[in-house]
Amino acid sequence: MHNADGQTYIDFDLSMSCAQSGYLAPNLQVRLEFYQNGIMRVAIDQPDSTRFRISGEDLPVEWDQLKGVDQEKFAEAFKLTEDGFSVTGLTRDDDENDNSVYDYHVTLSPFGIRQMTNGELTSSTYGQVYFENMSVAKDSTNEDTCFDALKSRAQTRSGSDIYDNEPGTVKQAVSMSFYLPGEEQTLYGIPEREDTLALKTTTGTDPYQMFATDHLHAPNEVGPLYGSVPYIMGLSDKAATSFLWVNSAKTTVDIDRPEEVPADVGKKGAQVTFASEANVIEFFMFTSSA
Repeated sequence: MHNADGQTYIDFDLSMSCAQSGYLAPNLQVRLEFYQNGIMRVAIDQPDSTRFRISGEDLPVEWDQLKGVDQEKFAEAFKLTEDGFSVTGLTRDDDENDNSVYDYHVTLSPFGIRQMTNGELTSSTYGQVYFENMSVAKDSTNEDTCFDALKSRAQTRSGSDIYDNEPGTVKQAVSMSFYLPGEEQTLYGIPEREDTLALKTTTGTDPYQMFATDHLHAPNEVGPLYGSVPYIMGLSDKAATSFLWVNSAKTTVDIDRPEEVPADVGKKGAQVTFASEANVIEFFMFTSSA
């Protein structure tokens, strides 16, 4: 646990539990930063990485607008658990009329983050971290790996393949899924596109794409126009929740409404999967009570 430059953060390492990781990075470094008002930043990268990180270029975050959690309060809120750690009881310091309480529960094996507001689960990461290891793709083999299983699942879900496996290509794609509980969950965001305001389920069809292709007038298309903003907001009866995916590479976004309810959630909801061709995994989680 550290506090520097107004940031309260935790650093730790993750290791793949699968012996046959294929093109997935076997070891990763994770940083979790905690800010006031229900904001968390997550950064995941390989040790000694040379990958491009857009936040390292002072984009797109205005850091002085984020207020770190008080170190003494954070120390009181931090507790080790059997499968990871938790940070509970964080409140707003800038609004006496807002009684919101924010809790975070982090598991390490498998890695996962559960974000709660006033005792209600508002969002969580979902499934495994997908992080390719920067190696060069080889001719395919008959050997099953963790990489093959995750790649197959991702392609089946969206029908799109940014996880290119052509021999000679550099394996550098990254992906992360999130779950927002509540059947009434309505999602908005990822402009600029000429389609419905509310985001559609993409299961079995083309995902939303984020890439500056400078397309002209294209009604009812999920593809981008002149630019893209990798931000999604979900509204439910319980909370307003949003994600900012901080990655400048070509990115697809899948939105599913899985019939199989996650065991640790217990209710249906929306699953959002960001997948980028390169760079690191970096995102913000925001939440507030309804």
